[in-house]
Amino acid sequence: MTEFEKKELIKSLAMGMSFEKISIIYEMPLAEVEEFYKETRQVLMPKGHFSRKSGVNNMKGIDVSTHNGVINWDKVKASGKVDFAILRCGFGREHPRQVDRQFERNYAECTRLGIPVGVYHYSYALSPEDAEKEAEFCLKLLKGKKLQMPVWFDIEEKSHVIRGNCDDITSAFCKKLEDAGYFVGVYTFDSFAKENLTNRTKLRYAMWVARIGSVPRFSPYGIHQYSWEGKIPGISGDVDMNDCLINYLAVIVKKHFNGN
Repeated sequence: MTEFEKKELIKSLAMGMSFEKISIIYEMPLAEVEEFYKETRQVLMPKGHFSRKSGVNNMKGIDVSTHNGVINWDKVKASGKVDFAILRCGFGREHPRQVDRQFERNYAECTRLGIPVGVYHYSYALSPEDAEKEAEFCLKLLKGKKLQMPVWFDIEEKSHVIRGNCDDITSAFCKKLEDAGYFVGVYTFDSFAKENLTNRTKLRYAMWVARIGSVPRFSPYGIHQYSWEGKIPGISGDVDMNDCLINYLAVIVKKHFNGN
């Protein structure tokens, strides 16, 4: 195993990726993954975060939707401030009005400029069956596209909490995407994750967590949305800013997830 591969494996362990998923991604026997963890866990911080003292530079990214207007992606690229972009593709169940109006353009521009892309789908699902319908809609929007970052299931509505089945809703959406060959994760707020998602979800899927002004209060997580008031050339007004601690791009492209 090369030093680069060791660092990537350590990051995956530090962010809480399951031993089973690591075994598949790195083509290592499960017993070897467990042994590697025992040998290297001293580099992991107490709460499971990857130590920033290691010298690994985190990727900086933005997430955007039609609410950000028509973006000048040439200026975004030239700014040098954006390593990746996560685009809203749609929301809820299939309906022409529930496709993000800027998704196709944003995807085309990022692809043209070589900006690594992921997507998120905003959920209104009230049941696992609803979530499966949303997943089918998301898959239609992604047909024929290549993504270098994960597909994110955005769960944050109060209606999800009232029903009390957030893990089931999340699993239903994510399973559909995984069965179709996508690397999928979950986006939500720090407080929502702590109160409404169990380790069944948080340890099973990649986590993208919003907490403004401070790091998330739980681990593991792979992306931290740390500001809603970022300023990036080419984007009018504020934009969400994110700090990515895992090299999802290397895993997704190498293992041919997400249409690659």
